[in-house]
Amino acid sequence: MLDILLALLPFFLIAYLLVVRGVSALHTLFFAFLYMFVLLFVWGQPVQELFFALLKGSFITFDLLLIIFGVLFLFYVLQETKHMEHLELFLSSLSKEIPVHIVLIGYFFVFFLEGIAGFGTPALIAAPLLILVGVRPLTAVVVCLVTDSLAVVFGAFGTPIFVGLAGISGAETVVTQITAVLAGAVMVFLPTLLLFLYSSGEGISFRKMYPYLPLSFVSGIVSALLFITSAYFLGPEFPSVITAVFGLAIVIFFLRRGVLGVSLRKPRFRLAIPSLSAYLLIIALLIVTRIDLFGLGSFALSLGGVIVLSQTISHTFSFYAPGVLITLSALLFVLFIRPKWAVVRSSLVLTKEKLLPVGATLLFTLFFAQLIMYSSPSIPELVASLFAGTSYGYLFFAPLIGAFGSFIAGSATVSNLLFASVHIDAAVFTDLSPSLILALQVVGAGIGNMLAIHNIIAVLAVVHVKGGIRTVLLHTSVIALFLIVVVSILSLGFL
Repeated sequence: MLDILLALLPFFLIAYLLVVRGVSALHTLFFAFLYMFVLLFVWGQPVQELFFALLKGSFITFDLLLIIFGVLFLFYVLQETKHMEHLELFLSSLSKEIPVHIVLIGYFFVFFLEGIAGFGTPALIAAPLLILVGVRPLTAVVVCLVTDSLAVVFGAFGTPIFVGLAGISGAETVVTQITAVLAGAVMVFLPTLLLFLYSSGEGISFRKMYPYLPLSFVSGIVSALLFITSAYFLGPEFPSVITAVFGLAIVIFFLRRGVLGVSLRKPRFRLAIPSLSAYLLIIALLIVTRIDLFGLGSFALSLGGVIVLSQTISHTFSFYAPGVLITLSALLFVLFIRPKWAVVRSSLVLTKEKLLPVGATLLFTLFFAQLIMYSSPSIPELVASLFAGTSYGYLFFAPLIGAFGSFIAGSATVSNLLFASVHIDAAVFTDLSPSLILALQVVGAGIGNMLAIHNIIAVLAVVHVKGGIRTVLLHTSVIALFLIVVVSILSLGFL
């Protein structure tokens, strides 16, 4: 029990310092990392293993910073060349009603980006677009993170299932179907929840959202049906993409005919062709590379073959990583519009100013996460052991553990990898269906993505907000707990 308390202490420390005391994320995560390093050293874990885990964290930090660099550099180039103003006019031409953009951008576009990319890309690209149409930065961040939480269960062409549940014999099909039903049932009300978050974040009475409820409910129902149907017949690779593309097409069809109480105007594409081309290029590259037309693949760097908990600590640098593709798109865009060197230089300087402090915070966050993932004794298993023998109560604890995994690792896929085997053992002891418990883990891991500190840090940097982690966590933690309770109740229908 003492080991469990010592393992849990840094999480209480993070919550206390960040949320209660308002200490900066950099200092908070530095202290958490330092504590975890000393604890594992005292527990007798070889120093070599600890340093290789830190090296792994360094590589992941580089991957994330490359994404942030590409998004920020592109943003500043667009801003410095006045193209961002044209993009704002284009979005406003679709509709001057912000709740419509909450659904179109904050819901469907986020789903699409998660389906083809993942890795925190959706919020980083969609949140600035919501800000352009008049949404407050913190509200835009929360909206995008909440939407991404459900999109991520089948995100990046099914990676959380294919990779996260790798080695679980026969689990993929049944778990995919149960996951789709649980997540899809929540999706029915998700666009309406986003409208509520928007109204509360902007200090607007929810009564003013009433005219947009037909839009939100139709969007929720259509996307849920597409999500569940595609998961049942096509597997976990395509539900998020299909939900976004066909769901958006159906909703726009209804909007253009004014049957949802609000209408969509004819877009003024000419205003935003240059700026839109930059984002369309990102999307095109993501799609083309996901089907591997050119066979470039990736190359792997093995960190000395160090084995921790029967896992080799390694890292793969991919030509198809979102950071590479976004940065490449930004550079191609610069070559296309040929701005003055002063504009490029100014954009690089502004990007560097944002990137350096964010990079330090991300580094300590991922150091902390990697030490936990490769800890010996295994901290995730120690935490999960607290819930052994809880019978039907495990229907609540399974998604809670999944969310905890995403919180510490910043990845639903990694959370599934960490806890899948733990859940199978727990299902035996609690006499529950292993497939149901694994599905709850997958959905919980998706929900927990909105709590991942490094995701929050990254998107706050892109929208130019300092010190907003506490506010975002306060909002997303309440929403995450609410969704976990809802999913747990829904899971009773599978008993």
